[in-house]
Amino acid sequence: MAVTPDGGLAVSVAAYVFSDTTLKLWDVKSGRELRTLKGHTAYVLGMAVSGDGRVAVSAAGNGSDRKAGELKVWDVKGGMSCAPFPLATLISSMQWR
Repeated sequence: MAVTPDGGLAVSVAAYVFSDTTLKLWDVKSGRELRTLKGHTAYVLGMAVSGDGRVAVSAAGNGSDRKAGELKVWDVKGGMSCAPFPLATLISSMQWR
């Protein structure tokens, strides 16, 4: 799970790794799910969110090679992502700085 510095927005993936291809956006104060980000073709392993909550990044498997992955950059408000960036290896942890 990643939370914006102001504590207002959280981004999560499934509690059980290798089971979900989506990210969930949450309003922390109300506990309400705001949006589901869809677009990965394989399990999401890690994610981070920008300090202002406008951009999220996620890493996932690529669906065909168990050792390779993909990275997506998301517009949180619009729910859209750019084309995936291929990765030669899997990334399971990331942090926004």
